[in-house]
Amino acid sequence: MATDAPAAYAPSRPLPPVGAYLRTVFDVGMRSIPTALPALVLLWFYHFGMALYLELAGAGTSPLGYPDSRAHLVQLFMKISAYLPLLVLVYTPFLPLQDWLLRGERRSFLSAIRHVLERVLPFVLSALLQMAIILVPVFVMFGILLLVVTPFPDLPRELVALLAVVTVGPALLWVFLAGMFLVFAVPAVVLDGHSPGRSIRVSIRLVAGHFWGIFGRFIIFFLALFAAVMIASIPAALLSVGAASASGAEAVFRIAGLLWTSLLTAMTFPFWVAALLVPYRALVPAAETTAAAALAGVLADEQQVLRGGEHPTPFIFE
Repeated sequence: MATDAPAAYAPSRPLPPVGAYLRTVFDVGMRSIPTALPALVLLWFYHFGMALYLELAGAGTSPLGYPDSRAHLVQLFMKISAYLPLLVLVYTPFLPLQDWLLRGERRSFLSAIRHVLERVLPFVLSALLQMAIILVPVFVMFGILLLVVTPFPDLPRELVALLAVVTVGPALLWVFLAGMFLVFAVPAVVLDGHSPGRSIRVSIRLVAGHFWGIFGRFIIFFLALFAAVMIASIPAALLSVGAASASGAEAVFRIAGLLWTSLLTAMTFPFWVAALLVPYRALVPAAETTAAAALAGVLADEQQVLRGGEHPTPFIFE
């Protein structure tokens, strides 16, 4: 249920140190794999099926060097139609699942799916609003470029290319900055029940207070994961070499390579979610955790009063 209650946000709350951040991400990612194993297997075969389809259909989209626009549209439609159900039923449920693991709770992946389905409307509205924030300024920039270039068809190609580069630079910078400042909007909706607009404001406030810390941790995580994936991709590279050298078993080697790379893509996904969740929960503790800490503080105050020899009630019994 969406709420517009103030977020549990404290500008002075620190991010975890880099070492602790990476250890927590690895721990939460590893612990979520057994619970979400059926979803990861589904994700594995989804990536494999899409990769196999794109490889088989790749030659058909450009026969003899002539691109087939209809085939490209069919590919895009298939990817989008398959991605949307996975977004709600596989990708996003990792957020509440890992949030529970981070708090020491053990729940099933089905519970995580139900949690997402209960918030699916504000989640979808938030995603649409984020897409509009990111893409509308980009469309405006390129629209202005077209308005400038179209009335002058005789402009030199060099000048057109220069104008395009001048437009692409700010557009890419906007996409990067907007993506960074909106990175916590989905956790705010799914985990803490904020409304779409409130989740975006919460994300902007969090990132604005810790921009370089969050960005630096994301970069370090990406580099560490990239190194691990490169090492784990050695078998796929060997299979590609085998496919190039084998004449009769080329298809077998290619399919085996796609299976391996698809497995890597699926098994690394929990760590991507953990890399996002850990800094978010460091900056915005769960409501249950905050309430428990407040209760512990009250009990500690009462114990201190009792140690001082005072009664906890105004009624003194002799």
